[in-house]
Amino acid sequence: MFDIGAFELLIVGIVALLVVGPEELPRLIRAVSKFATQVKNYARDFRAGMENLANEADLDGFDELRRKEGITKDMSPEDITHKIMTNKIMGDDTKASQENISDQKNADKDGKETPDANG
Repeated sequence: MFDIGAFELLIVGIVALLVVGPEELPRLIRAVSKFATQVKNYARDFRAGMENLANEADLDGFDELRRKEGITKDMSPEDITHKIMTNKIMGDDTKASQENISDQKNADKDGKETPDANG
């Protein structure tokens, strides 16, 4: 976590020995160890609490996208990409077709002739 090596620990130990003294050093080490343990326990409890909240609220964020795109959790990344791209292409084709149909309906209402595919 802090990436402290043996040499750094030796330096800290020597400085602590000089500042605190040999009589108080064991008490200081116990106090620091107790504090570190409490911090670790608080962090573990916090993480567990946040995971519980996320599970209760089901805050995945991707559930709606999965439903919309038809993606299942067992799909590979390649399968997901293929599925999304296929849906996008199909969606664009459907949108273009709907616009053409809408244009034809509007032209029919106006009594105009609709342009054919050749222009």
